Amino acid sequence: MAEASLATPRLRLARADELLDIFYPAISAYIQRHPYTIPDELEREGEWHVQRIFIQESPDPAWSLLLSEVIHHLRSALDNLVWQLIRLNGEEPTCRSQFPIYTKRAPSVERLDTMLGGVGDDHRTRIEDLQPHLGGDHPVRRALSELVQASNVDKHRFLHGAFGVMRNAPKPEVSFRDESVHSRLEVVYQYGPLEDGAVFVRYRFQARGEAHVDVNSAFPIEIVFGDRELGGDTIEELRLRVVEIVESFASDFD
Repeated sequence: MAEASLATPRLRLARADELLDIFYPAISAYIQRHPYTIPDELEREGEWHVQRIFIQESPDPAWSLLLSEVIHHLRSALDNLVWQLIRLNGEEPTCRSQFPIYTKRAPSVERLDTMLGGVGDDHRTRIEDLQPHLGGDHPVRRALSELVQASNVDKHRFLHGAFGVMRNAPKPEVSFRDESVHSRLEVVYQYGPLEDGAVFVRYRFQARGEAHVDVNSAFPIEIVFGDRELGGDTIEELRLRVVEIVESFASDFD
C-alpha cells in the first residue's frame, strides 16, 4: 500500500492557484477596458429620469471553464485528503471514500460510515465538526456550503456563466442651474445582472425649473458567476478555506 501523503491534495491546490493566476488578471483587464458604456444623458420616464447601460464587450465564456476547473480541484482536494487519511490509518480506501459535505441535515451514521470508513476516530470527528448543516458563525462551514453547491451545479447542470452586476454605488451629486433652488433627490439602483440597454439607475427629484444631474459614470461593476453570483471575494474564500482544511491535517503526516 502506498505511503500516506498530502502530495496529491496539495498538487490540486497548486493547480487551482495556477488557474486563478490566469482567471483574476483576465477579469481585471476586462474591467479596465471599460466594457460598459453609460451615457451621461438621462431619459425621462414619467416622474423619473433613468440611466441605461450598454454592453460593448461581453464577458469571455472561457472564464466559466477556468472557474469550473478551479472548483473541481478544490472539491477533489478534499476527497483526496480523505483517501490519504484512510491510508494514514493503515486502511484501504474504497470507491465510496470521500469528503462529506452536508448543508441541510445531518447524514445517517451508515452514510458517514460509507464515506469515511477507515478514517481514524479523531480525524472523522474533525471532519464531522466542519459540516455546514451544524450552522453557526463558522467560516469553514460557510465556505464548504458554497463549494458543494457550486460543484454540484458545475458537474451536473451547467457551467457557471459570467455576467456583470452592480452591487452598490455612490450617490450622485446634483447641481441646479439656479443655486438657490433646493431639491430632494431619490435614487433607486437596479441591482443584479446588467443586460444590454437595461435601466440600472432611476432618479427622481423636486425642483423649480430645469435641474441638471451630475452623474458619475464610474459605477462599481463586478463580474460574477452563476445563480449564486460567485464573485472574486467568494472564490478566493473557497480556496483559502480548502487550503486551511488540508493543512490542518499536515502535522499528522509528519
